[in-house]
Amino acid sequence: MNLLNKLTIKNLLLNKRRTIVTIIGIMLSVALITAVASVYSSALESLKRFEIQEVGNYHMMFYDIDAKDIEEIKNYRGIEGVSLTKSLGYAKVDSKNEAKPYAHVIAYDKNAMKDLTIQLVEGRLPKDENEIVIPTHLRTNGRLKLNIGEEITLDLGTRTYQGEELSQQKDYDTDEAYIIKAKNFENI
Repeated sequence: MNLLNKLTIKNLLLNKRRTIVTIIGIMLSVALITAVASVYSSALESLKRFEIQEVGNYHMMFYDIDAKDIEEIKNYRGIEGVSLTKSLGYAKVDSKNEAKPYAHVIAYDKNAMKDLTIQLVEGRLPKDENEIVIPTHLRTNGRLKLNIGEEITLDLGTRTYQGEELSQQKDYDTDEAYIIKAKNFENI
C-alpha cells in the first residue's frame, strides 16, 4: 500500500496540469450532482406547498361517515389529525349566471378551517354558526353582490334537475347532452 501511495504522489507531481484539471473536474461533478439534487428536492417541496394551498392539507377524504366510525378513525395509530365537514345543503341564490343558481353550504370544524386552507380576501373567519364565508366565485362568476356584515337568509335543501337529485359530483347544467356525457363518464 505504501508503494502505491508513493507512485500516485510521484505521478501527480509529474503531471501537474492533468492533476489540476482532474481535481477541477471532480469539483465540478460534485457541484453538478449537488445542484441537481437541490433543484429536485426544491421542486418537490414547491409542488407539495402548491397542492396544500390549492386543495388542502390532508391525505384522505371520506364521505357519509357515521359518528362511531369517526371515533374509530381518530383512534387509528396512523392518523395525525381529523377534520370534519358537513354538507348542510344547497340554497338558491340570486346569481346572474344561469349555470350557477345554487350555493353549496358546508359546515367546518376548527381543524377543517385550517386544513382546507381557506384564504380570506376580506373580512374575518366566522365566530359562530350564524356567520358564513362567501367564496369569491359567487361574486365573480355568479355576479352576486354581497357585502361584509350583510344579513342574508338561505333556504337550504337539495338540488334537482328534471327530477334527478344533484350532488357536488353531478353538476347543474341545462344542456342535456352534457348530463348524458356525465352519466356515461361515471360508468367508465
